[in-house]
Amino acid sequence: MKKLSLILLFFLFFMTSFVFIACDKDNNPQEDKLVAISLTGSGKVDYNVGDDFDPVGFTLELQYESSTKEIPLTLDMCDIKKFTSSGNVNITISYEGFFASLKVNVKESATTDEVVRMEVTTSGEAVYSSEIALDLSGYVFKLVYKSGKEETILGTDSKLSANITGFEERDDSYEQDIIITYDKKVSVVITVRVLSEWDYEDYIEEKEITDFLKKLESDCAKAIPAEATSDLVFPTVKDYNYRFKLSWDTSDSKVLSVTGKVNQQEEDKDVLITLDVYRTGTSELLKHLEYNVHVPGLGPVEFEDLSNKKIVMAYFYEGNYREMTKSDGNKIDIMCYCFGRVDNGKLTITDLRNIDTVMRWRREYKMRVLLSIGGGASGGFSGAVKDDASRKKFVNSIMDVIKEYGFDGIDMDWEYPGWSGLADSTAYDVQNFSYLLRDLRAAMDEYKSGLLLTAAVISSSANKFYQPTELNKYLDYVNIMTYDGNNTGLATHHTKPYGSGYSAKNAIELWINAGVDASKIVVGAAFYGKISELSTPVSDPQDALGKATISTSTVTYTKIYDDYMHRTGFRECYDSASGAYFLSDGQYFITYDNFYSIQSKADLIRQYGLAGMMFWDYGSDRTGQLMTAVYAGISALNN
Repeated sequence: MKKLSLILLFFLFFMTSFVFIACDKDNNPQEDKLVAISLTGSGKVDYNVGDDFDPVGFTLELQYESSTKEIPLTLDMCDIKKFTSSGNVNITISYEGFFASLKVNVKESATTDEVVRMEVTTSGEAVYSSEIALDLSGYVFKLVYKSGKEETILGTDSKLSANITGFEERDDSYEQDIIITYDKKVSVVITVRVLSEWDYEDYIEEKEITDFLKKLESDCAKAIPAEATSDLVFPTVKDYNYRFKLSWDTSDSKVLSVTGKVNQQEEDKDVLITLDVYRTGTSELLKHLEYNVHVPGLGPVEFEDLSNKKIVMAYFYEGNYREMTKSDGNKIDIMCYCFGRVDNGKLTITDLRNIDTVMRWRREYKMRVLLSIGGGASGGFSGAVKDDASRKKFVNSIMDVIKEYGFDGIDMDWEYPGWSGLADSTAYDVQNFSYLLRDLRAAMDEYKSGLLLTAAVISSSANKFYQPTELNKYLDYVNIMTYDGNNTGLATHHTKPYGSGYSAKNAIELWINAGVDASKIVVGAAFYGKISELSTPVSDPQDALGKATISTSTVTYTKIYDDYMHRTGFRECYDSASGAYFLSDGQYFITYDNFYSIQSKADLIRQYGLAGMMFWDYGSDRTGQLMTAVYAGISALNN
């Protein structure tokens, strides 16, 4: 029984062990095989020579056949533990026979890169006196390191020091070597000159001049461009405390003046600007500077064709200057700019101070600008036209001005050829005036087509002072001065449309009958009046007309309107026989053109088929009323 029990116990133990072994075999599958490794993460990659590699932050990813696993990177997996050289370094990572790579950047250690040399790259103050301490503020130094690295430092760097900071006083000037040291490691020697008291004063004076000239050249370079279309602002002595004299000059003052005013012409112009610099109070030339400036042209002005229209012509007198308004400028077809004069047989325009402004209006308002030569009682003509040689000289001088300033023609205002009232008048002036117009017409046509030639003529005695048929050959317009006609000592009209004597109607018929084409005749309006005091006052202002006078003077329409038109006692009266108006208070008589008399003159232009109307002069009516009247009358004819 006991034996049977042992057998049973053994059997149970055997079966239990078999089941355990079988179960254990089923719970342990085949081991997973490692196939690759890779490095991830973002650890430190920048080091200095001598640093240890730091694996913190990097992860090694283990890739098995059926799974992945991540473990931290440790130093024992790397082939480099400490960096001994600089540059890009590759670290090899190994794990159970597999490899990965990591690239890091290694620099020279700051503790090992030492400065080995110092150089001067920019020199500062190099001249001293014994009273002046060393100044390194203007110096710039370069530091060169063992590794080859370079560093720039200023002379004010706190690590710089000098072996001396002051200078010994001596009777003569001398040179001094100074050792400049950086951080007690490297040094460089600079040499300065130490001047005696007198030499140093001379040096300071010359240095001020040198510094001034350097600044002046810099200022000029900024102020004067290579191309200019607007006014320039040149440096002046005020900019430098008047210590120096600046003398500007220009090769073409009408294009670019010495004050910097730019006046663009039709064509491109190249102007040479020069500057001479002197010490104040001396003739010592310190510097001569030159600048070439290109001034682009604006191209030709596109004028309106005047062949089929009645014109408005304005006389613009320099002595009665008035700024042209845009409204008026657009109403004027031709401006006669007054006056060029005759001097020693040649044309001079020294009286024309606003020529640049007038020529700017020419372009802005597209009005032709003629140069008017002569004027009331202006002499010099007779000698300038006496023979072929003198006329050639005179005509050439006129053409020079036309070419230089771009005038659109000439208005000849010789008052009057052959008149004994001129000191240089001769009996040959009438004929010679015709020759002058002939020669000038030929010269103008040869130079450029479209230039106009006109003349201002007296309203009476056409054949006494002129050869009308000759004028008709050469002139584009004959401007009859239908004003200034009251020289009898009586209170009469100086400008009137109709009636006996000096009327516009009589003047028109006189010149047509004398042989001038009606289509060339321009009738005149007065923008001024005459004021006379009656010898014997009258009680009714209307009765002042025709009375004797004791004085007569010229007065602008502006003054007539402002001072007399609305003054108590003065009344505007109409003379039906002449179509003219006058003002009077019984003691004074004022004759003038007004809106209505100008309209009557416009009607004469229509009636006789004339070229248009001119007036003397623009500056005498600042109210704008007469300009409006002229334009209204001519516009009605053109429409």
